[in-house]
Amino acid sequence: MTNRMIFFPLMYLQSRRSKFFITASCCLFMILTGSCVKNNSGTNQAEQKINSYFNKQTNADSVFIIPATGCSGCINKAVLFAQKHQAGRNRFYFVTNIDDLKLLKNQLGVEPNNEGNFYFDNNNVLSGLGYKDIYPYLYIRRDRILLSVRIITPDFYL
Repeated sequence: MTNRMIFFPLMYLQSRRSKFFITASCCLFMILTGSCVKNNSGTNQAEQKINSYFNKQTNADSVFIIPATGCSGCINKAVLFAQKHQAGRNRFYFVTNIDDLKLLKNQLGVEPNNEGNFYFDNNNVLSGLGYKDIYPYLYIRRDRILLSVRIITPDFYL
């Protein structure tokens, strides 16, 4: 056997191995990329369950879920909005993941005549319905029908 005869089969095997490696790497990249993307186009089952729970609580078209703990910049933005607009007739604020209710009420500065726009979830009902997040959410509804759900991040415009 000559070196040439040995070299060609090795080259063939090496090219197949690199093709397999490239294909496997691309597949892994697509799987990881797809699993990290959150679908914001529709609403999932947990969001529908939460909305049906809200239907029992309020008729408001804008429902804010504000967790007491989590992303501090995001929560501060939602809290500031709630403080400024707590008298809004078509807004409802649902505060969850509460550690200290008295301290939280003081921090929010809820005026007694606006307490009807707030619900303090002491029993973490939303966690049982599928809400397990550190970010505030805005549920946009029309006539109790859920239109969209937005995550309130520090760069979200309220």
